[in-house]
Amino acid sequence: TTNNNNNNHDVHNSIQRLITKDEHHHQPQQQQQQSHQKKPSPQQSSTDDDDDDQYQFDRSTAEAYLQQHGPSNIRKTIGAYLEPPINYYVPGTINQGDPAKAKDNTEVGIPPQFITPQPLRTFTPDDLQHYQYPAFQSCHDGLPSKLPVDRGLQFDGKNIPLVTNVGNDPTSPTYPQEEAPYCPVEADPFLPWIHDMFPSQDGSVIEFIAHNRRRCRTGRVHLPDILRLEPQVSLLQHVSVQRLSEKEAVQLAPELWKNSTSGSSTSTEDVRYRLAPMEESDVDGQFTRFICRFYGTQFSSSDQQKQPQSVLIQEVLSVYPYNYEYVSYRKGKPTMLSPKGKDNQYFWTSVLRFQCPVPKRLQHLVRSGR
Repeated sequence: TTNNNNNNHDVHNSIQRLITKDEHHHQPQQQQQQSHQKKPSPQQSSTDDDDDDQYQFDRSTAEAYLQQHGPSNIRKTIGAYLEPPINYYVPGTINQGDPAKAKDNTEVGIPPQFITPQPLRTFTPDDLQHYQYPAFQSCHDGLPSKLPVDRGLQFDGKNIPLVTNVGNDPTSPTYPQEEAPYCPVEADPFLPWIHDMFPSQDGSVIEFIAHNRRRCRTGRVHLPDILRLEPQVSLLQHVSVQRLSEKEAVQLAPELWKNSTSGSSTSTEDVRYRLAPMEESDVDGQFTRFICRFYGTQFSSSDQQKQPQSVLIQEVLSVYPYNYEYVSYRKGKPTMLSPKGKDNQYFWTSVLRFQCPVPKRLQHLVRSGR
């Protein structure tokens, strides 16, 4: 589950992560391999549902509950779970170039020496920091302006907008945690810096538009930020994964966190993932990056005083509209980043676009806007 190709600086983007079924955890990372078709695994969640098994949504009931209980008791607040940083290279082995040659794009620095094998991520859900962003309440309520991308427009004591020239001054060591309540990506750069999302016209996918946060500060005073935000580029790389049961995951890596409720009557998310060679990966997990979960709200038909419950409808894996690594290759670039961080001319790594396939039983609702 690790990639030891030290000839390519992108190797550090293949940090091992065993995905858990708990939505707190992030996607694993691995270098590109050749596609290999195989039969779906028995546990594979597919979007090819029976067309007759369409999800039914009673809008009038939902609106009645919304009126009675209020939005905060029904809607899921957007949130982020931040994973503690982990060291994956030998300290002191990276060279980010000569600061005196800041404008020399031919001097890109030297990649670090990576720890092999890559360390296991043994964090538990309790180790993660949870931030919520209540400004985002509905996809119909000014979505792009409500996403946690930065501090937004702020005012001083005289109600005058505070406009700062971003990027001139070096950030402090505490900057990532200070910004986490406004932008979780600063504290955990393995999270995508999402700026917009919307459904396709036919309702088949949800489009996500994110940006590469690493490109925001590239001056010589920002070398620590350039190094810290390298995982932003790794999100442009696909991985291949295989679905596992909880039991299989524990057998493979007993030291990793496991869900104590697995197999119980209350457990509904019973799928784990592992980084896998292309020939062992699931068909829909060969070129993926994120877990996409579609939820519905379950209302009581007999008691309107009962709190509505959020239920998981289906879990699928994200897809890329194109291969970013292949684009970099066609552009004649051996890597998608450099230790020095002067990569702004690589405009194809500026925007991260990915899609979540909509389960077929939900597509009629997404397509109609209901």
